[in-house]
Amino acid sequence: MKRFMVGLFFLLLAAETLASQSLPAGKWWRLEPVIREVGLRNDQIDQIENLYRLNARAMIDLKAAVEKEQVDLGTLMDSDSPDKEKVLAQADRLESARARMARAMVAMLVDIRKMITREQWQKLQGIRARREEAGRLPGAVPRQRLKPSRPGQEPLPESNPNP
Repeated sequence: MKRFMVGLFFLLLAAETLASQSLPAGKWWRLEPVIREVGLRNDQIDQIENLYRLNARAMIDLKAAVEKEQVDLGTLMDSDSPDKEKVLAQADRLESARARMARAMVAMLVDIRKMITREQWQKLQGIRARREEAGRLPGAVPRQRLKPSRPGQEPLPESNPNP
């Protein structure tokens, strides 16, 4: 069972990493330092914003589906005697929900890539790489993140190593 849990942990970690590697987080196209460094034009900003608005509701639904599957997996794992087959089936449902969300994110990424030049894309990738190294996007205000909690408990603030 311990080997299974370690494998599941790394599978979930890999999915999170894939989702975070394409672009800076948040509405990066609105941040002045990004706009300047990448050289985004107003028409490009408007196109990206329109794409975001077209996809926002679907992305919210996809993220909610992932979170629901995570809750269901947690519930199964919290039982005194987890049923391996049920846990594995739920892990498959979770990964399927994540795959649907990742597919939608990649589709949006392809649309954004078509809106900007190769040079702008390369600059954007450089910002993403620096952000990963530094832990945040230039010009972004750090947000306090909350650790997940169990139902009925208050979320606990995470310590922010990069204030």
